[in-house]
Amino acid sequence: MHSIKTIRLLIIILVSVCSQVVLGQSKERIIPFPQWAIETEDEAQLELIEIKIAGKPIAIGESFDADENWIKAMTLRVKNISKKPIIAFGVVGGLLAGVDEELPPYASFRYGIAWSWGKSSNPGKAQTKRIVFKPGEILELSYAHVDELTRKVLANQGEGAFCKLKFMAPAIQYEDGTKTFLPNMRFQRKQ
Repeated sequence: MHSIKTIRLLIIILVSVCSQVVLGQSKERIIPFPQWAIETEDEAQLELIEIKIAGKPIAIGESFDADENWIKAMTLRVKNISKKPIIAFGVVGGLLAGVDEELPPYASFRYGIAWSWGKSSNPGKAQTKRIVFKPGEILELSYAHVDELTRKVLANQGEGAFCKLKFMAPAIQYEDGTKTFLPNMRFQRKQ
């Protein structure tokens, strides 16, 4: 009888210690609202309508707690708000170690990430039937949409080392062959 109480006590202690270790791995993270998006909202071609980390929606511009797998567990819901079908696009961001860290003027990000969808093509080449992202449609991008080399580089560094993701203007290629690299993405704000 006495040994059952001891075992229960050990289990309670073990669960308590393990939960503290798991909770201790959670860090403050942030995805700031891009200033360029405010200035170009009327010209937007894509809209990032939702960001989830491990299935939980997060608000852009507000800090949140997440574990070291936050980048791997991130999904982006993107809507085509242009008037043309898209054959390829990329949602790109730079990664920083600190929540309050900023790049100096004219500096480049040392680490970045790009979620890519579709296949770009050369307008002069014969076109085969391809999947298009039609106006009004919504796609969900996950870590599977990040190229293998980037995943390896981030894994080597440790995805959990980054606490800030700063979105940059996406690249878009339309079905008619035109491309744009302008700040042309709109972001949902918390209501």
